[in-house]
Amino acid sequence: MNEKEANTVRRIFELYSQGHGYKAVVNRVNKEGHKTERNGLFAVSTVKEILQNPVYIGKIRYNVRQDWSKKRRNNINANPILSDGIHEPIIDLETWNKVQVILKERSKKHNKVYDCEFPLTGILRCPVCGAGMTISRSTAKRKDGTRRINEYYSCGNWKNKGTAVCNSNSIRVELADEYVLNKIMELINDETILRKVVDNINQNKSTKLKPILEHLEQINKEIEKLTSKKNKNIELFEDGILDKSELSPRIKVINDDIEKLKYREQELKQDLQLAEGDPIPFEIVNEVMKRFKEVFFEMSTSQQRKQLIHLLVSKITINKEREIDSIEIQINDDVITYLMKDRLPKEQGNLSFLHLLGMNCINLKIVI
Repeated sequence: MNEKEANTVRRIFELYSQGHGYKAVVNRVNKEGHKTERNGLFAVSTVKEILQNPVYIGKIRYNVRQDWSKKRRNNINANPILSDGIHEPIIDLETWNKVQVILKERSKKHNKVYDCEFPLTGILRCPVCGAGMTISRSTAKRKDGTRRINEYYSCGNWKNKGTAVCNSNSIRVELADEYVLNKIMELINDETILRKVVDNINQNKSTKLKPILEHLEQINKEIEKLTSKKNKNIELFEDGILDKSELSPRIKVINDDIEKLKYREQELKQDLQLAEGDPIPFEIVNEVMKRFKEVFFEMSTSQQRKQLIHLLVSKITINKEREIDSIEIQINDDVITYLMKDRLPKEQGNLSFLHLLGMNCINLKIVI
């Protein structure tokens, strides 16, 4: 470990020992320009691992992971063997012990958030960076002195890496869950609305094809330009015109822009597949949606309901006003077969529902 990396570790221990939580430490070190060993931004998990690693007080750990050849990362030993190393410690014992006491105390107070209770994690997308939204909590004091816990879907990048990457862009859990479920049920319960949606999709297939192809071409050109720009900056660095401190932020901005374009490219490729496909029969879509409602209310656990929602809903976006902007429903061969499997005769259980009807695969995207 070089001195720069050692100073970063010292800074992390210093901040945490002063009472800052994981998230606050991540925010601070990322804003101060500290980097991981791989020259990336720090995440909560990285900071947590550093604070628990006795290598920084001159120790060496053995048998950290048991049965590595079989279980890989799934069987971390809670009590590894510690011995004195030959390297110099970079954290003094007083700071180490103080941090370990804080870690232990905070672990007692921590209430684990079970993602299965929150059905939109993973499919709800941040309006700024496109990352999946995850759960965050805040505490508010009521007039009677008691405390109320508020739960939000928040940007996963913000929660993991702090404001150096993105902002929270939060939306209240109960508002988002209720809105999405009501919208899906509204579509299911009103055949007129559903028929209009399917008809519009079928009518717009041919008219959408040309603009999608044009947009894809434009995005490919922009990616090529950004890649060329990145290569030129690297050449300037190699020629000694730019130093590393100037190169790194430039490359980061360019890479972020390329990632956003590639994400959009994948969306357009899916749209292209839909636009080139055959017209979608309303009867099948209607039957699948009604079956979804039946199965949903038959589910006995929140985890089962979440899995079913994730089967049907591919993506949910919110706008900058933190309101649900769109809900993208996918109806494809997998969805149809899963929901309609109970409708197949037992002797034909290995066939898909569409195959039984003599039809090719369906790939339908409904945005509501």
